Amino acid sequence: MTTRLLQPLAWTLIALTTAFWLWFGIASALGERLGATNMLLHLLLPGGAFLLIACIAWRWRRLGATLLIVAGLAIAVAYPLTTGRRFPISTILMVILTMAAPPLAAGVLLLEEKRRVV
Repeated sequence: MTTRLLQPLAWTLIALTTAFWLWFGIASALGERLGATNMLLHLLLPGGAFLLIACIAWRWRRLGATLLIVAGLAIAVAYPLTTGRRFPISTILMVILTMAAPPLAAGVLLLEEKRRVV
């Protein structure tokens, strides 16, 4: 893949992931008719966390890319361990593919783009 495509692809992944999880937090909080505190928590986790990491990546590319990779790996490892046998493997794989893979891929793309430019 050419260097000039790495950064736009990474930012597209970051934007889509962040927007999806912000929307999901709002929609689930409204759908469950939660109070203001729970709504705020639904909004901040994980959408707000991805938004914060995206802002960091915008300003400090290498740090943000590293945080994206760490977040992706943490989700990929922690989610299956914390859910135990409560969910089928298909649910666990879907969460890993939607929550862990996009930030992990975006972080790798940003680091690769930075490596190729330097």
